[in-house]
Amino acid sequence: MPNNESAEIHLSFADRLARVCQLIAVGALIIVAFVQLWQVFSRYVLNQSPAWTEPLSSLFLLTLMSFASANSVHQRSHFRFSWLADKLSLAQQRWLEFGASMLLTLVAFVLCAKALGMALTERGVQQTGVALSLSFWYWLPAIAFALSALFALLQGYTRIRSEAN
Repeated sequence: MPNNESAEIHLSFADRLARVCQLIAVGALIIVAFVQLWQVFSRYVLNQSPAWTEPLSSLFLLTLMSFASANSVHQRSHFRFSWLADKLSLAQQRWLEFGASMLLTLVAFVLCAKALGMALTERGVQQTGVALSLSFWYWLPAIAFALSALFALLQGYTRIRSEAN
């Protein structure tokens, strides 16, 4: 199979993974909205404050932010200094984007490793208010950080391949 087709397959696979990240983030947003709605209703209408709403909202908010950030890495809509890149030549811009992609890959990999370490450390601890292990809080961000690293690595690969051609 020619190299160009191989790169297109990887990009389409990355596009599908990014779509899954979007769907997870949207699902988490919907769940957070409903949990918060129930919390407000139960507190002010039923005059009871359920203990499970706060930790569940925090868990799904963390999920929302993690997978939305992974998607933003894929979409290249994360934080960047475009004024610096605008002053460079096209070849220098590609190398700068490659370097930024590799730095982002490294940071995402470190965050993934830290989240996995926390997940393994906290596996026997129960979360207050919900019937979940505290380690569950770290598995979803670890997956999202791993996807961020993959997306950044694929972008760096694409940049260096376009420089070679």
